[in-house]
Amino acid sequence: FSGLGECLSTPICAMNLTSDGRGSHSGWYCNYVQVTMTAARSSCSQQFFVVEQWLAYDAAPYRLNAFRSNCNVVESHLSLVN
Repeated sequence: FSGLGECLSTPICAMNLTSDGRGSHSGWYCNYVQVTMTAARSSCSQQFFVVEQWLAYDAAPYRLNAFRSNCNVVESHLSLVN
């Protein structure tokens, strides 16, 4: 899926993927999430989050959310660039 919104001032380094758990057989498996921010006359920012988890109450880890953070990796990279 994709969405539109205001550009963020800093790259995304963490995400919380959540299912509402509604519907019959509502659990789903997520391999990864890739977030790309683009804007006219701006540089592109891309972040890749490995999830490899069910979002379901009937499959381990029996949760409807998956939090992933690459913030330490992003901060280390930014300090090397600056």
